[in-house]
Amino acid sequence: MIKRASVENCAGFRFPIALLLLSKFAFHEAAFYGCSDESKNELAAEERELGRAISRLEQSCSSPSPPSKVYFSLLKSCYKHRNLDYVRRILSHLASHKYLLSGLLGENLVITLAKCGDVESALHVFYQLQYRTTFSWTAIISGLLDSGRSKDALTMYLYMQQEGVEPDNYTFVSLLKACGNISNLDLGQALHDNIQSRSLACDVFIGTTLISMYGKCGASLEAENVFLKLPAKNLVTWNSMLSAYVEGGQAERALHLYRQMLDECMTRNPETLLIAIQACNLLASKNDSELHQENKVIALEIGHTLHSEARRMNFIQDSHIGNTLLSLYGRCNSVTKGENVFSCLSGYEVISWTALISMYVECSQGTKALHAYTKMQMEGVSPNQQTVVSALQACCVLKHEGDIFEEQSSSLEIGRALHEDAQRSFTDLDTFVCTTLIGLYAKCGEILEAENVFCVLAHHTVVQWNGMLSAYVEQGQGRKALHCYRQLCDSGLHPDQGTFIIALQACNILLEEMEDASFIEQYGAKYNVHGVGQALHADAKKAGLASDVVVGTGLITMYSKCGTIREAETTFAGLSKHNMVAWNAMLSAYVNQGQGIKALCLYIHLKRTLPLLNFVTIICILQACSGVGSLENCWQLHFAALTAGHDAEGFLASTLIHTYGNCGDTEDALAVLSGLTRPIIASWNSCIAGYGAVGNALSSWHLFEESQLTCNEATHATFTSLLAACSHGGLVDEGISVFKYMKEEFLLKPFTNQYVTLIDLIGRSGNFSMTEEVIYNVPDNCSLSFWMCLLSACCLHGNSELGELAFNHAINLQSEEPTPYVLMANLCYRKMAFNESHAAGH
Repeated sequence: MIKRASVENCAGFRFPIALLLLSKFAFHEAAFYGCSDESKNELAAEERELGRAISRLEQSCSSPSPPSKVYFSLLKSCYKHRNLDYVRRILSHLASHKYLLSGLLGENLVITLAKCGDVESALHVFYQLQYRTTFSWTAIISGLLDSGRSKDALTMYLYMQQEGVEPDNYTFVSLLKACGNISNLDLGQALHDNIQSRSLACDVFIGTTLISMYGKCGASLEAENVFLKLPAKNLVTWNSMLSAYVEGGQAERALHLYRQMLDECMTRNPETLLIAIQACNLLASKNDSELHQENKVIALEIGHTLHSEARRMNFIQDSHIGNTLLSLYGRCNSVTKGENVFSCLSGYEVISWTALISMYVECSQGTKALHAYTKMQMEGVSPNQQTVVSALQACCVLKHEGDIFEEQSSSLEIGRALHEDAQRSFTDLDTFVCTTLIGLYAKCGEILEAENVFCVLAHHTVVQWNGMLSAYVEQGQGRKALHCYRQLCDSGLHPDQGTFIIALQACNILLEEMEDASFIEQYGAKYNVHGVGQALHADAKKAGLASDVVVGTGLITMYSKCGTIREAETTFAGLSKHNMVAWNAMLSAYVNQGQGIKALCLYIHLKRTLPLLNFVTIICILQACSGVGSLENCWQLHFAALTAGHDAEGFLASTLIHTYGNCGDTEDALAVLSGLTRPIIASWNSCIAGYGAVGNALSSWHLFEESQLTCNEATHATFTSLLAACSHGGLVDEGISVFKYMKEEFLLKPFTNQYVTLIDLIGRSGNFSMTEEVIYNVPDNCSLSFWMCLLSACCLHGNSELGELAFNHAINLQSEEPTPYVLMANLCYRKMAFNESHAAGH
């Protein structure tokens, strides 16, 4: 049994004086870092003296134990220097002398072991203590926290409460940090209530830690309340509040607070500038904002000012500040400024090189990124896995650029080389490297290589499954993507937001594949995809993501393409919030399903919620106006577009012209066209179609001639509009001339819909000799609508011979379609009636 040692037993013991002299510097708490070189040398000398003292202690093991105050002095010095090896040697010495580890000595040993990083040994001693005070409990909680065991630290607090030991300020600080680390907001708020009941909330250290905890839990409003109530604030407090805003995604509030610091002449340190630059990064990356480009401009301006401040305060060489500036300049497409930052860094570590490469990738400069990757290695800096990810992303950029790197190597070849290098350099490739490789191989059309990367992985994460799903979608393989989704679910993993988005994209691919199919085939495809979409919706509900605005928007688009507008409406109504992308998806759903009135009603509601419309919204509503002929709304939208700063050029101009034309306002359509500096062919086409829609084929033709003088260009859409104009006006000869002009002058192969318009025009006129010539030239795979138009014309004019030909072609294409049988029956009845009347006449 271990017995308590007594100081009296050592009364006659003469212990080496060096051990006792340690007490002179044992209470000195100056930190090693941040001291002058002279102070660092003094601390190093003290640590060497400490080592010699412990060696003396070990050499005198046969003598009676030294007084307790010697151990206290040694432990305090070990605490100061964070020297775990020395603490363990003292612990070993105590064990060899059968020292009972309790009381102040045991408590000091727990505190020192925990602070030096050996929390297991600290716990071993802790459990031997007869009485455990607040200090020893706090030491264990803090030690567990420092070793990354935040949950265990909070569990230890529960045991502390069970033993009836009261926490102090330092305990609360450690506990709040643990809550922040694991985002346990409920326990954090409970601790806050406990702190308030003890009147400790005004303590600047506790208050600062509360702000940090709330920030990490995403509760920036609660952090703000704590900040405002603190009677005194230090720089750490201000930095914590800045960080809370950034972690809560509130870039604007963070930058306003930084402005307030300047106004109050607060001192700033490198961390303050770092957080402010992070806020600029956050502002620049707000992709869902309607002011995305404006945000980038503002972020760049503020970031440049912060850059100047960092230079003036001699912080520019700080690698953290430099790397964050590189990221900001990359997001804002300001490469030159980023390169200047990199050149000012004090040392080029792998993190800085990675930041530079990532900046080039962000700015779509793949060649520069790969040059930087090569230069980094030439300068003796080895890449880490994040660097490899950035280099692989650069290959993806090259693929989009169509660029060629050194020695005419393709982006795929460079990617393969990077893959081989990574396999040689790293034992296990991390999730991000593998996912980026899968994406690169997919973009290069090498789906088998993407599958190989995926299959060789020992364990698959959701991120890697998403990468494989995305690879199939990238290659238009919707069925494989959905099969991959099912495998993910069967593996026991839970799909995340990204999984659902990609799976819904796969559904859309399946629907797009059937666009040229027959009505029955399209209906079957929509029915099947609709079932898959509903299953995905059910899975999203289980995952708590059905109300997520991004997943919900994907569901709305899928339901719209399946023609189930009611389900799209229900999904839209159930979203937790509505951003502009969600509004646009619902508006597009109505427009695509021909429900222009509903789209305009939704637009009225949207104006009350978000008065500032973006470009996509304006286009959607104009299309709705075009469908229902709402000229007044078209005028309002035209004005709103100009007010919002959207120039009536390009696609917007074409849509305006088309809408005015469909509303019968050819005057305004022509005014928009005339106001264009360099009208594109799409704008001419819209105006030509507008005149054609009101039956003014002659004006359509004159506009076409004028367009040839301006841009000397014509597309299939141009001739489709001209043919439609001739059809509306019943101009057969002109329609035939347009058709020939398209084929002979512009060498355009006619589309099926153009043959349909032509056969409708000629057939209605009864000119069957010309009809037969068109039939002779029509392609073999002509659509059902072509033969239906011909059959209708034959019914109108009683041409049973051509009618029978059209009927046979129609039922060969779609035997279940009832319309050809009805038309053919009418034609036969008409022929029979004609024969009977002719016979009666004779």
